[in-house]
Amino acid sequence: MAINWTMYLTEGLQVLVWIACVLGWWAAGIRVLRGQPILDYTRPRLAPWGLVDLLWMVLLWFLLQVIASLLWYRSHGLTLEEMAADAASSPSAAMIAWFALVNLLGLCLALWLLERNLGTTAADVGLTPMGDGLRAGRQPFLMDLVHGLLAFAMLIVPVFLLQWLLVTWWLPSEHPVIEVLGHDASLRSFGLLGFAAVIVAPVVEEYLFRVFLQGWFENVAALRRLGDPALPAPDQVWTWLWLGPARTATDTDRPLPVTAGEVDRGGPLSADPGARVRPAWWPIVGSSGLFAVAHLGHGPDPIPLFLLALGLGYLYQRTRRILPCIYVHVLINGASLAALWLK
Repeated sequence: MAINWTMYLTEGLQVLVWIACVLGWWAAGIRVLRGQPILDYTRPRLAPWGLVDLLWMVLLWFLLQVIASLLWYRSHGLTLEEMAADAASSPSAAMIAWFALVNLLGLCLALWLLERNLGTTAADVGLTPMGDGLRAGRQPFLMDLVHGLLAFAMLIVPVFLLQWLLVTWWLPSEHPVIEVLGHDASLRSFGLLGFAAVIVAPVVEEYLFRVFLQGWFENVAALRRLGDPALPAPDQVWTWLWLGPARTATDTDRPLPVTAGEVDRGGPLSADPGARVRPAWWPIVGSSGLFAVAHLGHGPDPIPLFLLALGLGYLYQRTRRILPCIYVHVLINGASLAALWLK
Protein backbone atom coordinates (compact mmCIF):
# COMPACT_ATOMS: atom_id res chain seq x y z
CA MET A 1 0.00 0.00 0.00
CA ALA A 2 1.51 3.32 -1.12
CA ILE A 3 1.96 6.02 1.49
CA ASN A 4 0.30 9.31 0.68
CA TRP A 5 3.17 11.58 1.63
CA THR A 6 1.33 14.68 0.38
CA MET A 7 -1.53 14.08 2.79
CA TYR A 8 0.81 13.50 5.74
CA LEU A 9 2.86 16.57 4.90
CA THR A 10 -0.23 18.74 4.57
CA GLU A 11 -1.68 17.53 7.85
CA GLY A 12 1.67 17.99 9.59
CA LEU A 13 1.94 21.56 8.38
CA GLN A 14 -1.61 22.25 9.53
CA VAL A 15 -0.77 21.02 13.04
CA LEU A 16 2.37 23.18 13.15
CA VAL A 17 0.43 26.24 12.03
CA TRP A 18 -2.24 25.66 14.67
CA ILE A 19 0.42 25.31 17.38
CA ALA A 20 2.21 28.46 16.20
CA CYS A 21 -1.08 30.36 16.10
CA VAL A 22 -2.02 29.37 19.65
CA LEU A 23 1.46 30.20 20.98
CA GLY A 24 1.49 33.52 19.14
CA TRP A 25 -1.86 34.66 20.53
CA TRP A 26 -0.92 33.34 23.98
CA ALA A 27 2.25 35.47 23.96
CA ALA A 28 0.28 38.46 22.65
CA GLY A 29 -2.30 38.02 25.40
CA ILE A 30 0.41 38.00 28.05
CA ARG A 31 1.80 41.29 26.74
CA VAL A 32 -1.64 42.88 26.74
CA LEU A 33 -2.33 41.69 30.32
CA ARG A 34 0.99 43.20 31.38
CA GLY A 35 -0.08 46.54 29.94
CA GLN A 36 2.20 46.29 26.92
CA PRO A 37 1.33 46.56 23.22
CA ILE A 38 1.60 43.42 21.08
CA LEU A 39 4.27 45.21 19.04
CA ASP A 40 6.15 48.31 20.12
CA TYR A 41 5.26 51.35 18.06
CA THR A 42 7.95 52.93 15.89
CA ARG A 43 6.83 56.49 15.34
CA PRO A 44 6.77 57.40 11.66
CA ARG A 45 7.71 60.40 9.64
CA LEU A 46 4.98 62.04 7.64
CA ALA A 47 4.10 60.45 4.31
CA PRO A 48 5.33 62.97 1.68
CA TRP A 49 2.40 62.49 -0.70
CA GLY A 50 -1.01 64.12 -0.68
CA LEU A 51 -4.49 63.25 -1.83
CA VAL A 52 -3.69 64.50 -5.33
CA ASP A 53 -0.99 61.81 -5.59
CA LEU A 54 -3.43 59.08 -4.59
CA LEU A 55 -5.84 60.29 -7.25
CA TRP A 56 -3.26 60.32 -10.05
CA MET A 57 -2.21 56.82 -9.01
CA VAL A 58 -5.80 55.65 -9.50
CA LEU A 59 -5.92 57.39 -12.88
CA LEU A 60 -2.59 55.83 -13.86
CA TRP A 61 -3.88 52.37 -12.92
CA PHE A 62 -7.06 52.90 -14.96
CA LEU A 63 -5.12 54.02 -18.04
CA LEU A 64 -2.73 51.08 -17.76
CA GLN A 65 -5.65 48.66 -17.51
CA VAL A 66 -7.20 50.11 -20.67
CA ILE A 67 -3.89 49.92 -22.55
CA ALA A 68 -3.23 46.39 -21.28
CA SER A 69 -6.71 45.27 -22.39
CA LEU A 70 -6.26 46.72 -25.87
CA LEU A 71 -2.82 45.14 -26.26
CA TRP A 72 -4.05 41.77 -25.03
CA TYR A 73 -7.09 41.54 -27.26
CA ARG A 74 -5.41 43.02 -30.33
CA SER A 75 -2.53 40.55 -29.96
CA HIS A 76 -5.14 37.78 -30.13
CA GLY A 77 -6.76 39.29 -33.22
CA LEU A 78 -10.09 40.16 -31.62
CA THR A 79 -12.44 42.92 -32.79
CA LEU A 80 -14.15 45.33 -30.42
CA GLU A 81 -17.33 43.21 -30.45
CA GLU A 82 -15.33 40.06 -29.73
CA MET A 83 -13.43 41.88 -27.00
CA ALA A 84 -16.69 42.77 -25.23
CA ALA A 85 -17.92 39.18 -25.48
CA ASP A 86 -14.61 37.76 -24.27
CA ALA A 87 -14.45 40.17 -21.32
CA ALA A 88 -17.65 38.62 -19.96
CA SER A 89 -16.21 35.10 -20.11
CA SER A 90 -13.81 33.39 -17.73
CA PRO A 91 -10.22 34.68 -17.98
CA SER A 92 -7.26 32.44 -18.74
CA ALA A 93 -4.21 31.99 -16.56
CA ALA A 94 -2.11 33.83 -19.13
CA MET A 95 -4.49 36.81 -19.07
CA ILE A 96 -4.40 37.00 -15.28
CA ALA A 97 -0.60 36.90 -15.34
CA TRP A 98 -0.49 39.60 -18.05
CA PHE A 99 -2.61 42.04 -16.07
CA ALA A 100 -0.60 41.26 -12.94
CA LEU A 101 2.57 42.17 -14.80
CA VAL A 102 0.98 45.45 -15.89
CA ASN A 103 0.03 46.21 -12.28
CA LEU A 104 3.60 45.56 -11.17
CA LEU A 105 4.94 47.88 -13.85
CA GLY A 106 2.39 50.47 -12.76
CA LEU A 107 3.64 50.26 -9.16
CA CYS A 108 7.25 50.71 -10.31
CA LEU A 109 6.19 53.73 -12.38
CA ALA A 110 4.30 55.24 -9.45
CA LEU A 111 7.29 54.82 -7.12
CA TRP A 112 9.56 56.41 -9.73
CA LEU A 113 7.22 59.36 -10.21
CA LEU A 114 6.98 59.90 -6.45
CA GLU A 115 10.75 59.92 -6.19
CA ARG A 116 11.07 62.36 -9.10
CA ASN A 117 8.30 64.72 -7.99
CA LEU A 118 8.48 64.51 -4.20
CA GLY A 119 11.97 63.18 -3.50
CA THR A 120 10.62 60.16 -1.60
CA THR A 121 13.21 57.90 -0.04
CA ALA A 122 13.27 54.19 0.77
CA ALA A 123 12.25 55.07 4.32
CA ASP A 124 9.10 56.76 3.03
CA VAL A 125 7.96 53.54 1.37
CA GLY A 126 8.72 51.18 4.23
CA LEU A 127 12.10 49.80 3.18
CA THR A 128 14.48 51.06 5.87
CA PRO A 129 14.32 51.36 9.67
CA MET A 130 12.39 54.41 10.78
CA GLY A 131 14.33 55.33 13.91
CA ASP A 132 16.21 54.08 16.93
CA GLY A 133 13.05 52.63 18.43
CA LEU A 134 12.93 49.84 15.86
CA ARG A 135 14.39 46.65 17.26
CA ALA A 136 15.27 45.52 13.77
CA GLY A 137 17.80 48.35 13.47
CA ARG A 138 20.89 46.22 12.87
CA GLN A 139 19.31 43.30 11.05
CA PRO A 140 16.08 44.69 9.62
CA PHE A 141 15.55 42.08 6.94
CA LEU A 142 15.95 39.20 9.39
CA MET A 143 13.46 40.81 11.74
CA ASP A 144 11.14 41.42 8.79
CA LEU A 145 11.11 37.68 8.17
CA VAL A 146 10.52 36.93 11.86
CA HIS A 147 7.66 39.42 12.10
CA GLY A 148 6.18 38.12 8.87
CA LEU A 149 6.26 34.46 9.92
CA LEU A 150 4.80 35.19 13.36
CA ALA A 151 2.04 37.37 11.93
CA PHE A 152 1.25 34.73 9.30
CA ALA A 153 0.91 32.03 11.96
CA MET A 154 -1.38 34.25 14.05
CA LEU A 155 -3.57 35.40 11.16
CA ILE A 156 -3.97 32.38 8.90
CA VAL A 157 -6.09 30.33 11.31
CA PRO A 158 -8.74 32.98 12.15
CA VAL A 159 -8.84 34.21 8.53
CA PHE A 160 -9.20 30.74 7.00
CA LEU A 161 -11.62 29.63 9.73
CA LEU A 162 -13.86 32.62 9.07
CA GLN A 163 -13.63 31.97 5.34
CA TRP A 164 -14.61 28.33 5.82
CA LEU A 165 -17.61 29.24 7.98
CA LEU A 166 -18.86 31.81 5.47
CA VAL A 167 -18.43 29.48 2.50
CA THR A 168 -20.05 26.57 4.33
CA TRP A 169 -23.05 28.40 5.71
CA TRP A 170 -23.55 31.37 3.40
CA LEU A 171 -22.04 31.86 -0.08
CA PRO A 172 -19.46 30.05 -2.21
CA SER A 173 -16.24 31.91 -2.85
CA GLU A 174 -15.82 33.42 -6.31
CA HIS A 175 -12.51 34.39 -7.87
CA PRO A 176 -10.93 34.27 -11.34
CA VAL A 177 -8.23 31.96 -9.98
CA ILE A 178 -10.88 29.48 -8.84
CA GLU A 179 -12.53 29.62 -12.28
CA VAL A 180 -9.24 28.95 -14.08
CA LEU A 181 -8.21 26.04 -11.86
CA GLY A 182 -11.71 24.62 -12.24
CA HIS A 183 -11.09 23.87 -15.91
CA ASP A 184 -7.28 23.97 -16.17
CA ALA A 185 -5.23 22.66 -13.25
CA SER A 186 -2.08 22.16 -15.31
CA LEU A 187 1.38 23.00 -13.96
CA ARG A 188 1.60 25.87 -16.47
CA SER A 189 -1.60 27.45 -15.15
CA PHE A 190 -0.43 26.95 -11.58
CA GLY A 191 2.83 28.75 -12.37
CA LEU A 192 1.13 31.68 -14.09
CA LEU A 193 -1.43 32.04 -11.32
CA GLY A 194 1.32 31.75 -8.74
CA PHE A 195 3.17 34.64 -10.36
CA ALA A 196 0.01 36.77 -10.35
CA ALA A 197 -1.52 35.86 -6.99
CA VAL A 198 1.47 34.92 -4.85
CA ILE A 199 4.19 37.29 -6.10
CA VAL A 200 2.66 40.34 -7.76
CA ALA A 201 -0.65 40.82 -5.93
CA PRO A 202 0.88 40.95 -2.42
CA VAL A 203 3.51 43.51 -3.46
CA VAL A 204 1.12 45.77 -5.36
CA GLU A 205 -1.72 45.58 -2.84
CA GLU A 206 0.48 46.13 0.21
CA TYR A 207 2.03 49.22 -1.32
CA LEU A 208 -1.32 50.58 -2.42
CA PHE A 209 -3.31 49.97 0.76
CA ARG A 210 -0.67 50.00 3.49
CA VAL A 211 2.07 52.38 2.32
CA PHE A 212 0.20 54.88 0.14
CA LEU A 213 -3.34 54.88 1.51
CA GLN A 214 -2.75 54.12 5.19
CA GLY A 215 0.26 56.43 5.12
CA TRP A 216 -1.91 59.32 3.96
CA PHE A 217 -4.63 58.43 6.47
CA GLU A 218 -2.02 58.64 9.23
CA ASN A 219 -1.10 62.13 8.01
CA VAL A 220 -4.76 63.06 8.50
CA ALA A 221 -4.77 61.47 11.96
CA ALA A 222 -1.65 63.47 12.88
CA LEU A 223 -3.62 66.71 12.56
CA ARG A 224 -4.92 66.24 16.10
CA ARG A 225 -1.43 67.44 17.07
CA LEU A 226 -1.68 70.80 15.29
CA GLY A 227 0.83 73.28 16.61
CA ASP A 228 3.85 71.03 16.25
CA PRO A 229 6.50 72.30 13.78
CA ALA A 230 6.14 69.09 11.76
CA LEU A 231 2.52 69.96 10.95
CA PRO A 232 0.92 72.80 8.97
CA ALA A 233 -0.61 75.97 10.32
CA PRO A 234 -4.40 75.70 10.83
CA ASP A 235 -5.11 77.81 7.74
CA GLN A 236 -2.93 75.54 5.58
CA VAL A 237 -4.44 72.18 6.56
CA TRP A 238 -6.49 71.56 3.40
CA THR A 239 -3.63 72.56 1.11
CA TRP A 240 -1.31 70.31 3.12
CA LEU A 241 -3.66 67.33 2.83
CA TRP A 242 -4.25 67.88 -0.89
CA LEU A 243 -0.65 68.54 -2.01
CA GLY A 244 1.18 66.62 0.70
CA PRO A 245 3.94 67.60 3.14
CA ALA A 246 6.68 67.41 0.52
CA ARG A 247 5.07 70.19 -1.59
CA THR A 248 4.21 72.44 1.35
CA ALA A 249 7.67 72.64 2.94
CA THR A 250 6.70 70.55 5.98
CA ASP A 251 9.59 68.84 7.72
CA THR A 252 8.72 65.24 6.80
CA ASP A 253 11.88 63.92 8.49
CA ARG A 254 10.69 65.06 11.90
CA PRO A 255 9.04 62.24 13.90
CA LEU A 256 5.45 62.92 14.88
CA PRO A 257 5.22 64.40 18.40
CA VAL A 258 3.91 62.79 21.54
CA THR A 259 1.09 64.58 23.33
CA ALA A 260 -1.08 63.90 26.35
CA GLY A 261 -3.54 61.08 25.81
CA GLU A 262 -1.30 59.24 23.36
CA VAL A 263 0.85 57.30 25.79
CA ASP A 264 0.53 53.54 25.53
CA ARG A 265 -0.03 51.62 28.73
CA GLY A 266 3.35 51.06 30.32
CA GLY A 267 5.07 53.84 28.35
CA PRO A 268 6.16 57.23 29.75
CA LEU A 269 5.07 60.53 28.26
CA SER A 270 8.12 61.78 26.40
CA ALA A 271 9.16 63.78 23.36
CA ASP A 272 11.82 61.21 22.57
CA PRO A 273 11.46 59.84 18.99
CA GLY A 274 11.50 56.29 20.32
CA ALA A 275 8.86 56.89 22.95
CA ARG A 276 5.99 54.43 23.10
CA VAL A 277 2.78 56.11 21.97
CA ARG A 278 -0.69 55.00 21.02
CA PRO A 279 -1.33 55.76 17.33
CA ALA A 280 -4.78 56.21 15.87
CA TRP A 281 -6.67 53.06 14.88
CA TRP A 282 -8.90 54.54 12.21
CA PRO A 283 -6.21 54.65 9.46
CA ILE A 284 -5.91 50.87 9.80
CA VAL A 285 -9.68 50.38 9.77
CA GLY A 286 -10.15 52.78 6.85
CA SER A 287 -7.48 51.23 4.61
CA SER A 288 -8.70 47.74 5.56
CA GLY A 289 -12.26 48.64 4.64
CA LEU A 290 -11.17 49.87 1.21
CA PHE A 291 -9.06 46.73 0.78
CA ALA A 292 -12.19 44.66 1.41
CA VAL A 293 -14.26 46.81 -0.95
CA ALA A 294 -11.66 46.23 -3.69
CA HIS A 295 -12.48 42.50 -3.46
CA LEU A 296 -16.26 42.83 -3.77
CA GLY A 297 -17.74 40.34 -6.21
CA HIS A 298 -15.69 37.46 -4.79
CA GLY A 299 -18.49 36.00 -2.68
CA PRO A 300 -17.88 36.32 1.09
CA ASP A 301 -14.14 36.91 0.63
CA PRO A 302 -14.19 40.63 1.59
CA ILE A 303 -15.12 39.73 5.18
CA PRO A 304 -12.11 37.52 6.03
CA LEU A 305 -9.93 39.80 3.89
CA PHE A 306 -10.98 42.73 6.08
CA LEU A 307 -9.80 40.75 9.11
CA LEU A 308 -6.52 39.99 7.35
CA ALA A 309 -6.06 43.64 6.40
CA LEU A 310 -6.55 44.74 10.01
CA GLY A 311 -3.63 42.52 11.02
CA LEU A 312 -1.47 43.73 8.14
CA GLY A 313 -2.31 47.37 8.87
CA TYR A 314 -1.36 46.93 12.52
CA LEU A 315 1.88 45.23 11.53
CA TYR A 316 2.82 48.05 9.16
CA GLN A 317 1.85 50.80 11.58
CA ARG A 318 3.94 49.28 14.35
CA THR A 319 7.07 48.29 12.40
CA ARG A 320 6.96 50.96 9.66
CA ARG A 321 8.33 48.34 7.27
CA ILE A 322 6.38 46.88 4.37
CA LEU A 323 8.30 43.64 3.88
CA PRO A 324 6.70 41.82 6.86
CA CYS A 325 3.26 42.64 5.42
CA ILE A 326 4.30 41.39 1.99
CA TYR A 327 5.63 38.15 3.52
CA VAL A 328 2.32 37.52 5.30
CA HIS A 329 0.33 38.27 2.14
CA VAL A 330 2.56 36.00 0.04
CA LEU A 331 2.18 33.11 2.48
CA ILE A 332 -1.60 33.55 2.79
CA ASN A 333 -2.10 33.66 -0.98
CA GLY A 334 0.36 30.82 -1.49
CA ALA A 335 -1.48 28.61 1.00
CA SER A 336 -4.81 29.43 -0.65
CA LEU A 337 -3.51 28.68 -4.15
CA ALA A 338 -1.88 25.44 -3.04
CA ALA A 339 -5.11 24.30 -1.38
CA LEU A 340 -7.09 25.04 -4.54
CA TRP A 341 -4.58 23.25 -6.75
CA LEU A 342 -4.43 20.15 -4.53
CA LYS A 343 -8.20 19.81 -4.78
